[in-house]
Amino acid sequence: MNQLTDFLSALRNFFDRHRMVESYNELSAVEQLEDLGSEYRRAVSFPLTFEIESDMIAITYGIVIQDKVRGGDMLAYAKSNEQNIFILSQLQDYMTSIDEDVEITQGEFFGEFQPDNPENLPTVAVQVRTMYHKPVYSDFDLES
Repeated sequence: MNQLTDFLSALRNFFDRHRMVESYNELSAVEQLEDLGSEYRRAVSFPLTFEIESDMIAITYGIVIQDKVRGGDMLAYAKSNEQNIFILSQLQDYMTSIDEDVEITQGEFFGEFQPDNPENLPTVAVQVRTMYHKPVYSDFDLES
């Protein structure tokens, strides 16, 4: 990928077409996750960090997949997490088929199974690191 917009377009393409994902949202920060509507299974992406190196720019994004299952059923909760991880493994295959410089690192489970709640939200998150060649700008003069 040449630019961040290429990466975001690829994410949109993947999640908008995936049959197991009900909605996809791009946020500016993970804290906005609570403000989303109630469409589940949902995927969300948001920027985390960036690094500027001598010839490359590395940008790390967070991706969260969240589902909703009825409370009290630990097997349904576990199955949902299994499906969330499956979607992320497909995303990894899709992204690396486009660009080998996209790296999905280890994930984390979020949320807590509450057997007494009427609903639970199985949630998994990963970090995706992308690398871009640093653009060369020669249309300005620093001496002026």
